[in-house]
Amino acid sequence: MDEAAMQHADSVQQMFASLAAMMHEQQQFMAQTAELQRQMAATLQQQQQSTSQQLQPSVADSSSQDTRQYRAEGITMPKFSATKDDDVADYLFSAKLYFESKNIKNGADSPQQRPLSLLVANLKGPAAAWYREYVSHDGNFLHSVTQFEELLTSEFTTRKEARGIMWCGRSARAPA
Repeated sequence: MDEAAMQHADSVQQMFASLAAMMHEQQQFMAQTAELQRQMAATLQQQQQSTSQQLQPSVADSSSQDTRQYRAEGITMPKFSATKDDDVADYLFSAKLYFESKNIKNGADSPQQRPLSLLVANLKGPAAAWYREYVSHDGNFLHSVTQFEELLTSEFTTRKEARGIMWCGRSARAPA
């Protein structure tokens, strides 16, 4: 076999070795992602159990309140991916409108699990990756919509943009 053929064979062998290494890395990444998803599901389940245990004594008290979820045609839960076209304040405002249209209570004195789960489930792309990273650290659990709003705002807005953004009507966005 001549030298050019040997070099070509070595080059092909190196490419296959490199491809095998990349495939191995991809499998490891997919396994890590699956583990993070399992952890997120376990965390949400823990939070739901904790919330339902906290609500047990107050069920009788809230029986006079309207807890039905309404149908609102044409209104969908917004999604947030943290791309350059996404705005945290718009996402939070649209989510609040969605909750109001569906009669999902989200104030500090209301159960937090349902609105919090909806907010988290509608994170996409970089925002979802940020959340996965946040909950993958031991002890990082979200307990309220307000906590979620503060973390999301601090992560995906500049200081100037964040000045007027608050949930639950405490503050409105500063005029442009």
